[in-house]
Amino acid sequence: MPPLSNYGICYEAIQRVYRNAVLNAVRIRLQAAYPDDWEARAKVPFKKQWAELEASAHERRTTGELGTSLRDTLDYLGVNHFYNLFEKYFDIIFPAPSGADLDVRQQERQVVLSWAKGIKGLRDPLSHPSEEDLPLNDAFRMLDDGRRLLLKLDSEAATELDTLLLRLLEIDSQAMSRRSLEGYLPAEEHVATGFVGRAGELTALSKWLTNPRAPRWALMGDGGKGKSAIAYEFGCRVKGERSRRS
Repeated sequence: MPPLSNYGICYEAIQRVYRNAVLNAVRIRLQAAYPDDWEARAKVPFKKQWAELEASAHERRTTGELGTSLRDTLDYLGVNHFYNLFEKYFDIIFPAPSGADLDVRQQERQVVLSWAKGIKGLRDPLSHPSEEDLPLNDAFRMLDDGRRLLLKLDSEAATELDTLLLRLLEIDSQAMSRRSLEGYLPAEEHVATGFVGRAGELTALSKWLTNPRAPRWALMGDGGKGKSAIAYEFGCRVKGERSRRS
């Protein structure tokens, strides 16, 4: 897989940012609601599988596969377990404002659970990526569900997912630009041979390419000033036909 991929961004977003933020919020709210037995309460949605979860977590640490220690009961849980927690303790994890309408509250519950279910369904490909990158639509939906859920938890980590969502779009924009150039660049001798200089202009164009809010730029100047040569050199670099040089 390439260093910058949808898989890589989603793994960082979901397995690190989203998981840690959710566990921290759940930890605080369960402790507040059940100060004497909150860890036992956290196990309730997983009674049938808790022994297996615990054994698996300790086995990986005993064999040396994992070197991190477990802080408490919640650290046994993965992203795929959040749906069960939210379903069991929705009113504690997502407290309602006073006077909330019951029908609206039920709709809110369904929406939050749908976000958690969507992330749970897409979580497996992160752990077992294929040779092809994760499609942008799936990657965007996963991160957007996570961002919305963190906003519902009033977690500051939602801004981190905003940043990673923008990175997803930047990578897709770059890929589309490269694909659109295939077969459309003329032979070098017809435009510019032995191109040198113009590092400032090429740097500015490179910054534009990664800016999702600037879809079009124009090169302007008097005739014979090198606009076509700059555009051609930039196109070649984006396409990867020649290495970057100043």
